[in-house]
Amino acid sequence: MAVSPRIHGRLAAVVLAALALGAPAQAATRTGDRQVRATAAATALVGAINQVRVAHGLHPLRSSTQLAAAATGHDREMGARGYFAHTAANGATLMARVPGRWSSLGENLVWSTPGATPAQLVATWMASPLHRANLLSPAWSRIGLDAETFAHAPGYYAGRTVEIVTADFGS
Repeated sequence: MAVSPRIHGRLAAVVLAALALGAPAQAATRTGDRQVRATAAATALVGAINQVRVAHGLHPLRSSTQLAAAATGHDREMGARGYFAHTAANGATLMARVPGRWSSLGENLVWSTPGATPAQLVATWMASPLHRANLLSPAWSRIGLDAETFAHAPGYYAGRTVEIVTADFGS
């Protein structure tokens, strides 16, 4: 799904405002710690997304290693190269980034200072019509998520410590 940078800016502002209300910032100090936190954050976020889907009469999404790998690769590239977009730095679309055969794919992105809760991230996406449509699409059966923290992220992030979250949906 293509979303204008203006919407992403508003989403980031909502997440940043929510974090200012008391969510502590955490930065990973070791790669292993970072991976454990990323996996735990992704698992918790899948649970929060599925709670919203079930509350809206939809089936819960099942995790996909292929979608998760695509989300992880995209997060790491965006954080390392300092950009925020649904298209990869080399121009690859989501369809090109996800291995395997999929009839349909979608993607939600968000970035914030570290420490956003799954509920805050889901609330941020639900406040955006395009992201809400992805979360509540009955077409999806699978999901892959990643949450990565980057200290002093370059480019678009202006050297801030940020957490980038990618949710890839597929059927």
